Formats: sequence, structure tokens, C-alpha cells
Amino acid sequence: MKTKASGFTVIELIITLAITVMVLGVAYTFFFSNSKTLSTTEIKLQLQTEAEELEKLLINLGTHANGINSIDGQLADHVSNKYNSLPQGSNEKDKYKRDITEIRLTYDDGKKVAFKINNSNLTVSIEDENGQIIDDIGVISRNIEEFKIRPLDVRMVGNLEVATYKDAPGLEFDITLSKKKGYSDVEYNVSTIVKFRNK
Repeated sequence: MKTKASGFTVIELIITLAITVMVLGVAYTFFFSNSKTLSTTEIKLQLQTEAEELEKLLINLGTHANGINSIDGQLADHVSNKYNSLPQGSNEKDKYKRDITEIRLTYDDGKKVAFKINNSNLTVSIEDENGQIIDDIGVISRNIEEFKIRPLDVRMVGNLEVATYKDAPGLEFDITLSKKKGYSDVEYNVSTIVKFRNK
């Protein structure tokens, strides 16, 4: 008498493999989605903390200044400050924003505070009257995407709007921080107004 050998048929193996692949696919999608959400949230929190520290530093160093010394290597009174109308649909305030890589604010004692952006790094230092660094505060952020300024004083001169940097009573800093990690690419914007207390 012959006995039947027990085992899996090809159909049963194919069905088992198909079910396994579907289950693994769903598990991977769930894991990937959660991992990306967690990573994005973590980066947002890091950028928010960095933005708050940056805002405090700008206010602390900026309010003790009495004006702008230079922007991107040009003395403040030589920086072009005439603005034409923006394309339709643009935010009116954007007209006065200038994307910069360097700004120096002056103090009553002749010292200057220099903010410099180089390859998304923002460094801050205090300089003497001759431009020699006397206090290197160092790298404040490594995630600068944009660093824009806008003078607080905009006036009409004839038919032209003029925003003077030399005589501005303060500045609005508009900064975009950006960080990429894995599949997460996060941007965080911070805008702060600094009024020169000693102007």
C-alpha cells in the first residue's frame, strides 16, 4: 500500500509568497511614512530652536547698535536704496528686502558687529575700529538658506520710494533656515525687527 507524501504544492507556495510580499509591502510603506514624519518633525524642532537663538542674538547685538556701517562690503550710504514697483501679485514689503551675505552694525565706541554668510554658515564677530576681530562669537547657524534685510524707514522722494540704510532707525531681518536629512527637506522662516536703541 502506497502512502501519500505530505508537502506544499506549487500553487500553495505561490499564494504564500504573494501574501508575504503584500504584508511586507504594507509594513514597509507604514514604516517609511512614519520614519519620514518623525525625521521631518525632528528637523523642524531643530530649526525652530536655532531660529529662536538667532533671533535673540540679533535683538541683543542689534539694539545696542547706532546704525549700519556696511552691507556686502559697501558703506551704508553708498548702498543703492531706490526701489521700483514689483511684479503684480508680489508682497509689497518684499520690494524693500535685500538679500545679503554680510552686514556690519556700528556701536558708539567705534566697534562693529559683523554678520557674515558663507555657504549657508552664519558667523558673528565683534571688530574694533580698524576691522580687527576682537571677539569671535563663531558660527551661529549652518542652515542659512536666505538672509534678507529691510530698512524700517521708507519715504517718498518725488515719485520715487527711498529706503535709506544709512539713516534707518532699525532693520527687519527675514531669514530662511533649511535642512535636508534623508527624504526630509524642511524650511523654517523667522522674521524679527531690530530697532537701534542708540540711534
